[in-house]
Amino acid sequence: FLTGGEKHRSVKNTGKLVHGILAEIITAEDIEPACNKAFREGRISEDERNTIFMKLQNSLQNPEINRWFDGSFTILNERNLLAPGKLLRPDRMMVSGKHAIVVDYKWGEKMPEKYHNQVFSYAETLKKCGFEKVEGFLWYINQDEVEQVV
Repeated sequence: FLTGGEKHRSVKNTGKLVHGILAEIITAEDIEPACNKAFREGRISEDERNTIFMKLQNSLQNPEINRWFDGSFTILNERNLLAPGKLLRPDRMMVSGKHAIVVDYKWGEKMPEKYHNQVFSYAETLKKCGFEKVEGFLWYINQDEVEQVV
């Protein structure tokens, strides 16, 4: 996904960088400023900024992803959920009335059992918080795939 000779990053490090950028994005209009900020702060190169920006912009062609960034939900990025005996931290929660959507971003290879359990636990916790309709998704950003778990 990202290449740059000497500045080639591992998949794990690139995933963390993209997570950090996405944590600052509420609506689609925030994508370019968030990418530019990461570049100005020296976290990514200019080529990486351009690649990440284009990747995220292109992802908005998917109607499911587009609705997450259209401004119709209250967004809670990287917020804690308290569950019995543990603290959960989904990447993005979107709420509107009694409807909640939770999305976890994944960068590397798919690990369905592990990741499904993770999203399922987020959704169950939100249901216990009083949300009547809860949807849970995995967004494999690098593969440009969305998988509904709940």
